[in-house]
Amino acid sequence: MKICTFICVIVFLNVFEFGESAFGIDISVSATVAQLQKFRSNNTFFIARIFRSADLADPIGVGNIVKARQAGFDDVDGYIFPCSKSCKKSAVTQVTEALDGLEAQNAQVGTIWLDIEVPSSWPSDVTANRKFITDMVNTASNRGYNVGIYTGKSHWEGICGQWTQYSNYPLWWTRFTGVADMTTKWENFGGWSSPTIHQYADTLTAYGLGYDPNVK
Repeated sequence: MKICTFICVIVFLNVFEFGESAFGIDISVSATVAQLQKFRSNNTFFIARIFRSADLADPIGVGNIVKARQAGFDDVDGYIFPCSKSCKKSAVTQVTEALDGLEAQNAQVGTIWLDIEVPSSWPSDVTANRKFITDMVNTASNRGYNVGIYTGKSHWEGICGQWTQYSNYPLWWTRFTGVADMTTKWENFGGWSSPTIHQYADTLTAYGLGYDPNVK
């Protein structure tokens, strides 16, 4: 009886502490419901781009969110890839247009991820970059959306420096380790000690669709 109790407790603690990995995809191209249904067979979450760095809202991505729901995904998010340099629209306007696009199609998402990457595409003014990001976060939050940050160590520090303002927000970490876990080659940055999602490889192709693989 004591041995059985000990083993059961160990099993329970392992499941409770470590749980199981969930796999998902993010895309920035048009998909069909049929394609997404195929991905749904071995993925549990889906993320689509809803604003492009060309300074334009992305109706294709919003449509993908609607289709992902139809394909059976319950865990669906959107990400905003902002135009951060030489743009006509402010951070507030970009996020507003992205969210207006979602709501116009009644596209439901759990989290809005803000894509903060490629330092060369951002101004060299770290203070201005921090304000831009803050404006994005506040605009989405004030509309009632959950907000997360998509970035990697070199991206974040190249754009924001040693800034920990949003370390309490979920992190979608991008680093192409080729390993579907949350720890391989992880380094603390931006106040984060671990990610919520890891984009672990560059674009792959399946079912005629280009996608990025993720784990959480």
